[in-house]
Amino acid sequence: MNFDIEEIYDDSQEKKTAENDAKELSEDIKMSVSGFVGEGEKRHICVLFERDKDMAEIHIPSYKVMANRGFSQDELKQMVDYIKENETEIKRNAQGINIMKAFLNM
Repeated sequence: MNFDIEEIYDDSQEKKTAENDAKELSEDIKMSVSGFVGEGEKRHICVLFERDKDMAEIHIPSYKVMANRGFSQDELKQMVDYIKENETEIKRNAQGINIMKAFLNM
């Protein structure tokens, strides 16, 4: 028997996977989050990304790259996208950080 079945290719799952990959960081990149720093309009969170000797610091809520050593522009964009996508959780974690206790290792 010979069936003429048109092969249907659904790339929607592939697109979703690509979108999710863009929202996740490479496993070799470590992320650290500060508590809230500053007061008033200057209040922000420092997000630090590290990979071996590479380092980038990005502030929330401005998403401004304050420092970069070794990461490409594409990687920095991916980090900013990651922060935007996970901002609520990052802020929640930052609220629980006591800077003085962290500094004194308490």
